[in-house]
Amino acid sequence: MATQQYQVEGIVLHAVPFKEYDKILTLFTPTTGLLKLFFKSSRRFSFVQNALTTPLTVGEYLYSQGRKDLHRFRDGTILHQNLALRNNLETLQTAEKLAHAIYQSQWPGKAAPQLYLLLRTFLEKIPESPHPDTLHTAFLLKILKHEGILQHSPSQEEAYRYGGECFSSNAAPAGAHLFTREEEREFTFLTHSRSFQELSSYELSEELKTKIETLFDQALSS
Repeated sequence: MATQQYQVEGIVLHAVPFKEYDKILTLFTPTTGLLKLFFKSSRRFSFVQNALTTPLTVGEYLYSQGRKDLHRFRDGTILHQNLALRNNLETLQTAEKLAHAIYQSQWPGKAAPQLYLLLRTFLEKIPESPHPDTLHTAFLLKILKHEGILQHSPSQEEAYRYGGECFSSNAAPAGAHLFTREEEREFTFLTHSRSFQELSSYELSEELKTKIETLFDQALSS
């Protein structure tokens, strides 16, 4: 009886070498969330195989069911290599941060088609941005919004934030960060803006970027 095979579009988040030529891939897919594939290679490693197992590549992957959460790669087709990300160290590092944020926040079997499309679009837009770090910061907030764990200050006055929650000064837990009125305005803009042109041209302070990265880590660990 022939082994049943499945096809899915995915973005390579990680590729971990295994033994001499093999790899274990982690894909982010719209229909099955995180998907791990065992890639059995040989010394004659083709261009297509190399591209399909390179982080940040978008492809269609054919695989068969494996043990538990590790499945077996069978074949694939390259859709987009995102080569422009590799023209500049800053853009490449930003793209890797986006991939890591997805790896941290998603899990196997959890469909996330809108978040998948958002990641794919952000990866394509990063090379065009004068401020790719702003796109990274906005992406973190959009993940929290997607997961339904991000509160907003109703008045957009200053507020204390911890993880995805918003507090008044007398109710803020230890580790909460104060967001000024201006930072709350920027927070709302980054979370809800759908204009890549506006986001990519907006320069954020290092302090605000650090605060939002901390909130993201807090939200995932709580």
